[in-house]
Amino acid sequence: MQLFTDWANKENKTIIFIHHSTKNTTQCRGASAFVDAVRTVYELDMIKDSEGKPVDSNMRIVKLTKDNYGIGNILGSHSVKRELFPLKINYEETTFTETSFGMHNDF
Repeated sequence: MQLFTDWANKENKTIIFIHHSTKNTTQCRGASAFVDAVRTVYELDMIKDSEGKPVDSNMRIVKLTKDNYGIGNILGSHSVKRELFPLKINYEETTFTETSFGMHNDF
């Protein structure tokens, strides 16, 4: 993790890690050093009914579980419901043109 920290500091960038949790829990898998090294941790969870069964929805609960920078105070909450996977009923196919670097112009 120190290599990532050094790289982020050198480049003045933020690095976002996406990591999965253990089955049937929201705890991060692997060594605690991973969570200990980062400054902010968000967890995504399905919305569940009163019996604890997941509700079939594109909504998720976003929880701020580690907050070294006081982000929760700025946002006014440590847990929100958000639509992370919007349903597209009508969509148009998008065609990209490539730049001379082989990347799409939108990047």
